[in-house]
Amino acid sequence: MLENLHLLEKKNIELADIAYLQSHIMRAPVANIIGIIQLMQDEGIKESDKSQLYKDLLISAKALDDLIPDVSNKAHQAKTN
Repeated sequence: MLENLHLLEKKNIELADIAYLQSHIMRAPVANIIGIIQLMQDEGIKESDKSQLYKDLLISAKALDDLIPDVSNKAHQAKTN
């Protein structure tokens, strides 16, 4: 019974870690992407600024892409543990 309680506590910690990753860590690049797209919709924006925003957009998209496997791996580990 004590072992089951320990396993349940471990599972709760793993799930809390996944929730934190999804709600905080992954949220940053998503918020950046949204903000960049909103800036790019401004018709008065200079082409040189748009060029930098495209670069920033790519950086944020890559950051998000790098985080997705981390969340998937943690979810898989939580499922199999």
